Amino acid sequence: MNKIMTTKTFLFGFVVLIIFSTYGYSQADSVTYKAKNEEVKLALDRYLAADIIGAEVDQTFVEEDYPLVKQKLKLLFAKYPEFARNGEYRTMLETIEKIELDEINRKEAEKKEKYRLANINNLGMWSINHPVNQSGDSNKNRYITNTNLIRGTFSNSETQDSKLSVKFIISDSSKISIQLFENTGNLPLKAWSDHSYIVFVHDKEGKSYKITAVNKSDRLEFDEKASVQIHNTLLNGSIVKISIHEYYNSGNNYKFSIKDANWYENAYRMLKNP
Repeated sequence: MNKIMTTKTFLFGFVVLIIFSTYGYSQADSVTYKAKNEEVKLALDRYLAADIIGAEVDQTFVEEDYPLVKQKLKLLFAKYPEFARNGEYRTMLETIEKIELDEINRKEAEKKEKYRLANINNLGMWSINHPVNQSGDSNKNRYITNTNLIRGTFSNSETQDSKLSVKFIISDSSKISIQLFENTGNLPLKAWSDHSYIVFVHDKEGKSYKITAVNKSDRLEFDEKASVQIHNTLLNGSIVKISIHEYYNSGNNYKFSIKDANWYENAYRMLKNP
């Protein structure tokens, strides 16, 4: 109703302008005022033409025919840039673009989930460890680990770029630790007192972050926040590069890469729902 009233008011204004511009003036000015009336008529015609397109935009938007809406808006903006409702329609265009982006993301997530379900038993490089406790329960202390040891290098005051093997122990998204095996030995790096480490993680998108870890026995343990960060990085899959430096002795460092962390999500779901 407001749109109709606005259009009527606009037309009434033009009519009044034409009437007042036609009467009360001398014959000598008639040519000038006739030209002005033609300008007014042309402006009125443009407004009505733009208003027709606007009505079509409103209708197709209600019908959710967004490609057609965008097509008509492109015509409206190009041909009638002065149209009074263009500001409103630019906001409408932003809304449409957001709706379309949400739909693309929804379809992508749906496609990804369909692919995951088709490979529900594929754990990639991961496996679920089932240690049996004293009560015979093999589920209580389950954890995710890498099926084969991850290879890397370590350096200290005595050696440079020597062989390193790495094992993940993931009991929960908030409880992650790793074991380091120097020279591919069978015994993990041990600490007789708390040793702190600075850890740099680089994900597949080129982003990096710094976290800390503490070795209290035979593994580097991450706190809850750091564990969640690593968990989310592994969920993204692909290449993950990690470098570790002893806090009080930067000469002691360890480096390794996970070349393909895909299917970690399957492993984690299996861990939480045995």
